[in-house]
Amino acid sequence: MATLTNAWFWLDIALVSAMPDNAADAYAATMAKMHGPMMEGMANPDPDAAFVLGMIPHHQGAIDMARVVLQFGNDPFTHHLAEEIIAAQEREIAEMRAWAQQKGLTAP
Repeated sequence: MATLTNAWFWLDIALVSAMPDNAADAYAATMAKMHGPMMEGMANPDPDAAFVLGMIPHHQGAIDMARVVLQFGNDPFTHHLAEEIIAAQEREIAEMRAWAQQKGLTAP
Protein backbone atom coordinates (compact mmCIF):
# COMPACT_ATOMS: atom_id res chain seq x y z
CA MET A 1 0.00 0.00 0.00
CA ALA A 2 1.44 3.36 -1.01
CA THR A 3 1.78 5.95 1.70
CA LEU A 4 1.28 9.65 1.11
CA THR A 5 5.04 10.12 1.39
CA ASN A 6 5.56 7.51 -1.33
CA ALA A 7 2.97 9.25 -3.49
CA TRP A 8 4.85 12.55 -3.09
CA PHE A 9 8.08 10.76 -3.96
CA TRP A 10 6.71 9.40 -7.25
CA LEU A 11 5.07 12.72 -8.08
CA ASP A 12 8.37 14.48 -7.43
CA ILE A 13 10.31 11.97 -9.53
CA ALA A 14 7.90 12.65 -12.40
CA LEU A 15 8.29 16.41 -11.96
CA VAL A 16 12.08 16.26 -11.78
CA SER A 17 12.27 14.03 -14.84
CA ALA A 18 10.00 16.47 -16.72
CA MET A 19 12.08 19.47 -15.65
CA PRO A 20 14.38 21.44 -17.88
CA ASP A 21 17.80 20.08 -18.67
CA ASN A 22 19.66 22.68 -16.61
CA ALA A 23 19.91 23.23 -12.89
CA ALA A 24 18.87 26.89 -12.81
CA ASP A 25 15.55 26.23 -14.53
CA ALA A 26 15.01 23.10 -12.44
CA TYR A 27 15.57 25.06 -9.22
CA ALA A 28 13.16 27.74 -10.43
CA ALA A 29 10.54 25.06 -11.11
CA THR A 30 10.89 23.69 -7.57
CA MET A 31 10.36 27.16 -6.11
CA ALA A 32 7.33 27.81 -8.32
CA LYS A 33 5.81 24.50 -7.19
CA MET A 34 6.42 25.28 -3.50
CA HIS A 35 5.39 28.93 -3.25
CA GLY A 36 1.60 28.74 -3.67
CA PRO A 37 0.93 25.88 -1.24
CA MET A 38 3.34 27.36 1.30
CA MET A 39 1.63 30.76 1.24
CA GLU A 40 -1.81 29.14 1.39
CA GLY A 41 -0.81 27.15 4.47
CA MET A 42 0.63 30.20 6.20
CA ALA A 43 -2.67 32.04 5.69
CA ASN A 44 -4.36 29.82 8.28
CA PRO A 45 -5.57 32.06 11.14
CA ASP A 46 -4.17 29.67 13.79
CA PRO A 47 -0.43 30.44 14.09
CA ASP A 48 0.45 26.84 14.97
CA ALA A 49 -1.53 25.45 12.05
CA ALA A 50 -0.10 28.13 9.74
CA PHE A 51 3.42 27.14 10.73
CA VAL A 52 2.87 23.44 10.06
CA LEU A 53 0.79 23.90 6.91
CA GLY A 54 3.38 26.32 5.51
CA MET A 55 6.36 24.21 6.51
CA ILE A 56 5.14 21.06 4.77
CA PRO A 57 5.45 22.55 1.27
CA HIS A 58 8.60 24.41 2.36
CA HIS A 59 10.19 21.11 3.35
CA GLN A 60 8.96 19.51 0.13
CA GLY A 61 10.66 22.37 -1.73
CA ALA A 62 13.92 21.52 0.05
CA ILE A 63 13.51 17.88 -0.99
CA ASP A 64 12.85 18.91 -4.58
CA MET A 65 15.94 21.17 -4.58
CA ALA A 66 18.02 18.34 -3.15
CA ARG A 67 16.85 16.09 -5.97
CA VAL A 68 17.92 18.73 -8.48
CA VAL A 69 21.46 18.81 -7.11
CA LEU A 70 21.54 15.01 -7.16
CA GLN A 71 20.53 15.15 -10.81
CA PHE A 72 22.78 18.00 -11.95
CA GLY A 73 25.52 18.40 -9.34
CA ASN A 74 28.83 16.60 -9.15
CA ASP A 75 30.28 17.50 -5.76
CA PRO A 76 30.34 14.67 -3.19
CA PHE A 77 29.64 17.10 -0.34
CA THR A 78 26.48 18.54 -1.94
CA HIS A 79 25.29 15.04 -2.85
CA HIS A 80 25.78 13.88 0.74
CA LEU A 81 24.06 16.98 2.09
CA ALA A 82 21.17 16.53 -0.36
CA GLU A 83 20.68 12.92 0.72
CA GLU A 84 20.63 13.94 4.38
CA ILE A 85 18.18 16.77 3.67
CA ILE A 86 15.85 14.40 1.84
CA ALA A 87 15.85 11.92 4.72
CA ALA A 88 15.37 14.55 7.43
CA GLN A 89 12.72 16.57 5.61
CA GLU A 90 10.70 13.47 4.66
CA ARG A 91 10.67 12.42 8.33
CA GLU A 92 9.64 15.91 9.43
CA ILE A 93 6.89 16.10 6.79
CA ALA A 94 5.49 12.82 8.11
CA GLU A 95 5.54 14.20 11.66
CA MET A 96 3.83 17.43 10.60
CA ARG A 97 1.17 15.56 8.63
CA ALA A 98 0.47 13.36 11.66
CA TRP A 99 0.09 16.48 13.83
CA ALA A 100 -2.22 18.10 11.28
CA GLN A 101 -4.34 14.96 11.10
CA GLN A 102 -4.65 14.89 14.91
CA LYS A 103 -5.87 18.50 14.75
CA GLY A 104 -8.39 17.72 12.00
CA LEU A 105 -6.49 19.76 9.42
CA THR A 106 -6.03 18.87 5.78
CA ALA A 107 -2.30 18.94 5.12
CA PRO A 108 -0.87 19.70 1.69
